[in-house]
Amino acid sequence: THLLVTFNMNVDSGTGLDTDNYNFSDGLEATDAEFYDGDHSKVRLTTTQQDNGHEYTLTCEDIESEGGTPMPDPDVSTFYGGFTGIATVQQPISSENDSSQLAGEYVTVKAVVTADTADHISSYYFVQDESYSTFNGIKIYNSDYKNPQRGDTLIIAGLVQEYFNETEIGDIKFYQALGNGPEIYPTEVGAADLTNDSPRAEWYEGVLVKIDEPMEILTEPDEYGNWTIQDLEGEDTVIVYHGEQFFTGIGDTIVIWGNFVYNFDEYKISPRDNDEMSGIEEDYDGNLPETIVLSQNYPNPFNATTGIEYWIPERSKVSLIIYNLLGEKVAEYPQGKQQPGIYTINLDMSGTASGVYFYKLTAGEYNQIKRMILLK
Repeated sequence: THLLVTFNMNVDSGTGLDTDNYNFSDGLEATDAEFYDGDHSKVRLTTTQQDNGHEYTLTCEDIESEGGTPMPDPDVSTFYGGFTGIATVQQPISSENDSSQLAGEYVTVKAVVTADTADHISSYYFVQDESYSTFNGIKIYNSDYKNPQRGDTLIIAGLVQEYFNETEIGDIKFYQALGNGPEIYPTEVGAADLTNDSPRAEWYEGVLVKIDEPMEILTEPDEYGNWTIQDLEGEDTVIVYHGEQFFTGIGDTIVIWGNFVYNFDEYKISPRDNDEMSGIEEDYDGNLPETIVLSQNYPNPFNATTGIEYWIPERSKVSLIIYNLLGEKVAEYPQGKQQPGIYTINLDMSGTASGVYFYKLTAGEYNQIKRMILLK
């Protein structure tokens, strides 16, 4: 396990790399020390096993600058060992104060990028882990101008801070990309939980979410590109953030997903691309469509696993068949007879070669075909 210690001066190697000058609480010990990336103001300590999320105290003493000036007093600081779950970072102080309980503390998280700098703007991106079913996504302020890619697993050490009441991690001290991580699928949430007057909206700040019901477009984009959608009963309204390029028209019915953000005192859903809005029917009246509706698989392209959502209007025998470019059947997923409703099939194609494939959904006398891309 490692710890990065940052000084406000360059330290000499004799005292700065002496592990005896670093004393920890709770039995933790430093076993090795080296300058990080050649920077003599940063010492990378190797320690005995740290407990994830445990609060430790570190005392640095008898350390001198490169000019031989000793530290005037021992420096005492606290840190959280190992990886801190994002749900712990996002957990609010209380029901009356939704600021992070760790605001002002430095933490290290290991998480997967759900939205990179190309999905929104270059100054931030979003990551998510599996620490809990809610509170498990967060915005990273891109203070070190990295360029992570959606799906990358990152290790990040930085400062938990509140920016206009949105929790984020900034002042990045350590960044490491580990390559592709596990697929992060959107958390399906009811529109009522994503409204600005919902006490549960805070649970999903920073999380990749999908509204689990069709929504009707209510307003055109305002001067900032924000527009509103509402459920088909007209009870719950959600704001779409900076989504003017995805706007199709007032009255259209859509299924939408994206990162859930807090911006200018409002919660908003922020789509990442056009694939994250599926049109249903402009004249949708609250009943299921007259024919089947087959959504684009998500994610697409995908690595091994992906999900396919579909709607059926009547009780039908349902089957999904995968074909390659030669028209050869690759796999079949019979679903049996299903009642009218919305369903999702999760595909695992880990044993299938990369390439372009087609999936065909048959429900009774109806069928639809869409294309998908498997990349490994």
